[in-house]
Amino acid sequence: MKQQITHISVQQAGKLCGLIYFFLTCLIVPVGVVSLLAGGKDRIMGLIFLFAPLMYGTAGYLMGLFMAFIYNLVARHFGGLEYTVHIVESEARENGVDIIVQ
Repeated sequence: MKQQITHISVQQAGKLCGLIYFFLTCLIVPVGVVSLLAGGKDRIMGLIFLFAPLMYGTAGYLMGLFMAFIYNLVARHFGGLEYTVHIVESEARENGVDIIVQ
């Protein structure tokens, strides 16, 4: 059965993208700490690495808002992404889901 995504919540997409970028860039914070402790010219790079999660999280949030907004405009006129769903009857019965065949 094919289904189509015709609308994406702009606010939810922004939050999700922002959090993904924030947590991914948290992985480079130890590099910033080492750079700060090393001293010299590396201190500036260390500060950049320390603030990277905040900067990337904010940019990810804003880009998520923008992309969801654009997707909704395009999907309204041309249709959304299509995906196929296959429901396995045995799993549906175990989970108490009624299967309706049209």
